[in-house]
Amino acid sequence: MEASLTKGGIGVSMELILQWNPDIIITSDIPFYNSVYTNSKWQTINAVKNKEIYLVPQSPYNWFEGPPGANTILGIPWTAKVLYPDKFKDLNLKVLTKEFYSKYYHYDLTDLQVDNILNSSELT
Repeated sequence: MEASLTKGGIGVSMELILQWNPDIIITSDIPFYNSVYTNSKWQTINAVKNKEIYLVPQSPYNWFEGPPGANTILGIPWTAKVLYPDKFKDLNLKVLTKEFYSKYYHYDLTDLQVDNILNSSELT
């Protein structure tokens, strides 16, 4: 069995990933995200074949996992939109992100800054 694949969570072997064949993968691992589409080990996975790999926004902290904090508030609708795009098609993450940063960080994001934050998730 291969070594576990993990970043701060429970390790999962490539053998299990191949068995599960996920339709969507959410990751906060930037090197993995940048290489998954060209890594031959991953080419049979549905999420790779269908371009359904999403990098969690990480500004100013990770929106999906540690450290726990206010960004999880944004992570919930972001995750909902990743997993159920048809049900949340009217959810405007740009507007929500701007409102959140203004309210919680007292910082008004520009459109370019919001695009940069959401760009890797491909949900802009």
